[in-house]
Amino acid sequence: MMTAGSPGFAAGWRSILNCHRRSYAWSGFWERFSARHSRASFCIWRFGICCRKNRRPRPALNRRRCSRGKDRREVMAENEPTKVCPLCAETIKAVAKVCPHCRHWQTKPLLTNLQVMQSIASVMLGVGIIAAIIGLVIFLQHLIGPKRDFTPYRNQIAVVSSEESFKMFGSNLTVFVVGVITNQSDFAWKNVGLEARLFDKDGKLIDVIQASDSSYSGVVVLPHAEAGFKIQSKATKNESDYVTNKVIVGTAKDFKAWP
Repeated sequence: MMTAGSPGFAAGWRSILNCHRRSYAWSGFWERFSARHSRASFCIWRFGICCRKNRRPRPALNRRRCSRGKDRREVMAENEPTKVCPLCAETIKAVAKVCPHCRHWQTKPLLTNLQVMQSIASVMLGVGIIAAIIGLVIFLQHLIGPKRDFTPYRNQIAVVSSEESFKMFGSNLTVFVVGVITNQSDFAWKNVGLEARLFDKDGKLIDVIQASDSSYSGVVVLPHAEAGFKIQSKATKNESDYVTNKVIVGTAKDFKAWP
């Protein structure tokens, strides 16, 4: 049994006291550290609040103020002309092509633009006037311009064949001469004037049939081609007196001449 005066008892108490001192030292250290840490945190937090309260407000980005205190965009908006969007009735810039609010196109289509239509009409009118002037010049050139003379080409139009026939119209005897002519020239001719000479059995000329405006509309013969003809007239002799005929080309006009 250990008593208070025994050496083991004293050693036990010394070890207990040493452990208590060590634990108390550590606990004091943590208390002192916690207190210091709390005071530092409080100072930092308070310093941050003071800094936030005392610091100057940061200027807004892209906000330039003029001398009168107005925003630069407001000054520009006052100086620029504006218009009202016809769809959403919002005020927008006059030069805007698309409304920034409703995305409505501000420019009119090409065919509904009055100024564009007037310009197109003016151009078409000018082109029509120029075309009319050119057509008039060509017409006058054909009307009063130089025409090809038929005299050098008379021998190049020949009669290939011709026959006469007769028919009674009431009490009048009408003689017809039909045939074919050919054109050996390089040009077309119109209103070819023909003359049919009728002979008796002795070869005597007894009648002449010429193409007239009332009974003959003329013949058109193309280059290196053939054309048929028919001329008629009232007979001055009996049918038995007509034996042979001869057709002669008299006149012709250039096909490009007018009329």
